[in-house]
Amino acid sequence: MAAYGWGTNSSIKDWLFAEGYRFDFFQAVRLLELLAPDHPGVGQSADPICDPVQFRSRISQSFPPSDIAGVGHPSQVGRPPYMDVNFMSLAGAFGPLPAPYTDFLLERLAKKEFALKEFLDLFNHRLVSLAYRIRKTFRVGFEWRAPQETHLSNYLFSLVGLNTPGLHHRLQVPDLSLVAFGGLMAHQVRSLAGLERVLCGYFQTSVRVQSFLGGWQPLDSTEWTRLGRVGANRELGRTTALGTRVWDQHQQLLVTMGPLTPEQFQTFLPVGWGFHSLQELTNWYVGSDHKIRYALKLHPHAKAPECRLSATSSAARLGWSSWLGSQRTASLPQKALVSSPVVLQVNHRQHRTRQVILSRRSGQYASHVTGHPLFKGLPLTEIAEISRHMVARRVGRGTVVVRQGEPGESLFIIGQGKAEVIVRSIDGKERHVATLRTGEFFGEMALLTGKPRTATVVMLEDGTVHELGKDALHQILARCPRIQQTLSTYLRKRSLALSQVA
Repeated sequence: MAAYGWGTNSSIKDWLFAEGYRFDFFQAVRLLELLAPDHPGVGQSADPICDPVQFRSRISQSFPPSDIAGVGHPSQVGRPPYMDVNFMSLAGAFGPLPAPYTDFLLERLAKKEFALKEFLDLFNHRLVSLAYRIRKTFRVGFEWRAPQETHLSNYLFSLVGLNTPGLHHRLQVPDLSLVAFGGLMAHQVRSLAGLERVLCGYFQTSVRVQSFLGGWQPLDSTEWTRLGRVGANRELGRTTALGTRVWDQHQQLLVTMGPLTPEQFQTFLPVGWGFHSLQELTNWYVGSDHKIRYALKLHPHAKAPECRLSATSSAARLGWSSWLGSQRTASLPQKALVSSPVVLQVNHRQHRTRQVILSRRSGQYASHVTGHPLFKGLPLTEIAEISRHMVARRVGRGTVVVRQGEPGESLFIIGQGKAEVIVRSIDGKERHVATLRTGEFFGEMALLTGKPRTATVVMLEDGTVHELGKDALHQILARCPRIQQTLSTYLRKRSLALSQVA
């Protein structure tokens, strides 16, 4: 006979109730907890009816093949589903009661008398529940909540300095990925070996860090030596300094990434997704006291990509990812050095060096994108893509930008001016929720939840709003999870504010 659901798309819930004996006990209980999110956890309520599952012991003198005998739906409305277990029973082959009690209980069951068994199941339910709670307490994998919502995650976030809500989702790197480095962050002393472990563990590539790369440090004008009647710092051997800068041998660190494939090389360029994560992760570990330079080392057998001139992100960039010659004669650079300001230095095998400095000219990309905290840390190519999809609209005083109850199709950023957020309650009265100013955004609630607009936004003065469409926003969220995390944080705060007004 074929197993239940063979060749069909039955849900895991159907499989659990049809063939519960195939499941591990702790897995089955966790599934039942997830099916009843409004109930307290197993063994955490004073009344067994409030538990997500009712445990019953199977009375038998045989040796069962599995921990679970079966899972079934309740016979009465309002009662939890039941699970017949083959362990921790007061009676039976493994129970503490003598064998004559088990025989007597089996005789009662054969005559359809269940009073004694149901009485013992009161204790069996509590014993099994406590066994599950004990193992769940000391096994992280049995938590039914998301990993970032558990008590243990709060302890681990404390080790890496991200326990307070205001510090969450501030990096391009997901917060949960930093927990693995809690042991390194727990030590106040930062080491080069620790930085190598962090970068190598996150990016899954070879990393080497060099220290004691000196550099000139400019002196403050108050520390310059001046001669004359109004001079300063003129004590020879104490305060005298020749020049306006000093050499600092501890100024810089060099982080070498690689050997990298051409695809990885493109990712770690200043216009790639990996560069900002690399910067943030390095500063997160070593702080901002040092200047960091990054060396991108290509694999010796890497092939030069085709040189294409286009507006796409895969286009060749002069001095970065472009080579003259064919695939057979092209000489790939061994290393690319990146620092801040964005400098790329390419060392060719002929030991000739050329350097290109990127200057972010004001006005090259819209200021409402580059300066907005929502889009902080995005690559230049992504900023240009967002700016291309945004539409600037002039709006006058009293203009209704979004109306409560309408479907949400866009996110708006106030480029100039002020706007008022109004909510109409069930009784028809309008209530003021908030005042939005230049740089603030709105309209994200309807886009993220898929529900109609929850408020009306009216301009309080003449100004400009920048509109980003639904499809373009979803594409950006798919490529940049940090923006989605930021929007989700705003969504929770604004939902709470709306509930308080309502």
